[in-house]
Amino acid sequence: MILKSRLVKVFCLLVLEKLSIGSFQLVSEGCIETKKEVDPLTKIKLQLFPIDEVTRLGLEKDGLNPFLELTLKARKKISSVIKHIHTKWGGSHIAVGEPMLLPYDTHLRQSPMSRRWTSKDSSISAGDVYMAVQSPAIFRLRGIYAAS
Repeated sequence: MILKSRLVKVFCLLVLEKLSIGSFQLVSEGCIETKKEVDPLTKIKLQLFPIDEVTRLGLEKDGLNPFLELTLKARKKISSVIKHIHTKWGGSHIAVGEPMLLPYDTHLRQSPMSRRWTSKDSSISAGDVYMAVQSPAIFRLRGIYAAS
């Protein structure tokens, strides 16, 4: 069993009072803990968009909906989400290569693709991806089929 480590940031404020040259006395201390993970049982709404206009038009030409919205638990494996997308978009003539997900703000001309998720990412959850894209108010990703 693999245990996922928790990324926890702790911000502390130390209030020091200067006593004399080079010496201080601690007056008060306050710490705030911020967790950087999503509860695995939390439901997340994920909106999926094609990577570009050509992909969108290709999906529409084949009678497929180029925009998908999924509601899933944060613990859902991103590889399962990608397999589901392939069942929706895989019948299109544009579905050549490996399906992958990219952050919404990614464009094809950006190189290299720094963050991407494929069906091989079997240990990564939707909650992990949500955190990786900075926990946006609206969770959006782009789908692409990349040549293997």
